[in-house]
Amino acid sequence: MRATWISLFILTIAGVLANTSRMAQLLAAALLLAICLQFGSGLVRKLSGTEKSVALAGALAIVLALVALAQATHLEQPLNRWQSEGDRISNDARWKASRVAMGALPEVGFFGFGPGTFRVVFPGYNIEAVNQAPGGWRFLHEDYLQTLMEWGWMGSILWALLFFGAIAIGIRSYNKHARRDWAPRRRVLQPLIIIALAGVALHALVDFPFQVESIQVYVATYLGICWGSPLWREKSEARRRRSDRWDTSDVTITLH
Repeated sequence: MRATWISLFILTIAGVLANTSRMAQLLAAALLLAICLQFGSGLVRKLSGTEKSVALAGALAIVLALVALAQATHLEQPLNRWQSEGDRISNDARWKASRVAMGALPEVGFFGFGPGTFRVVFPGYNIEAVNQAPGGWRFLHEDYLQTLMEWGWMGSILWALLFFGAIAIGIRSYNKHARRDWAPRRRVLQPLIIIALAGVALHALVDFPFQVESIQVYVATYLGICWGSPLWREKSEARRRRSDRWDTSDVTITLH
């Protein structure tokens, strides 16, 4: 089982490195750092001296495997884009597109232009703009602005409550109940979900992850887990009460 998870981890890292989105690569590094900060110290404390040596050797083996995979598949090409990125950032067309979208905000109204209408509505505003964004735009590289255009102020507020409210509920449930009431698996799962949702929220500032169907499935699942996390405590308490009743009945039977 460990070999399977290690293989999946290597493939995931390789996929991130092959991604053409520089923001995705940067966020992947930040999320990996956040995971290490969340679980690293506790994991190291649980390992004995021999296990630490084995873990270090395994980490080195994973790094060497990634290097070999990168050389075999020319993964250095996407990474080389960072070298020329400094000159391109200020002239990136997505900033012009964002300015055009901001110019349309006074007209979006309470309910916006409608879900999925960005591709139709945006060209009209782009033509009238002083600094036009070149090319065709299926998605705006700024999910929050696109949401405002399509869903309006009311819809955007509701989406924000659904998304950021789930993160807040998940954090609150974890801090309040995880150590005492949750199973170990849930104590590990919840921080990973919160970190993943935070990464998607940051990525949406400069890209369109919320428009990708596969990411939507993950986000919807994670939001449901966060919103349902307060019920984990109730289930734990119910399980504890049943256990106490069984213990009491056993004692009664023994006395009789």
